[in-house]
Amino acid sequence: EMKAFMEENPNYALAANLVLSDKGQQEPKSRVWEGIRSEITNVVDTLLSRPDSDPKALLDDLQRKAEAKMKPQG
Repeated sequence: EMKAFMEENPNYALAANLVLSDKGQQEPKSRVWEGIRSEITNVVDTLLSRPDSDPKALLDDLQRKAEAKMKPQG
């Protein structure tokens, strides 16, 4: 059934093959990504739980934190 579905839906088959071959990543492959992802989650949680929060200020702060995490350590 799956083979028939893939034959009838070539775009789905292409996407499935990319994921299976580890080429269809939905998230970056970076050592710092998890930390940045966590910061993004915090911003979204804040925006949803505190309607009076300032989205621009939160995003500016997120950008600073993400840039700091991406700087080479040494």
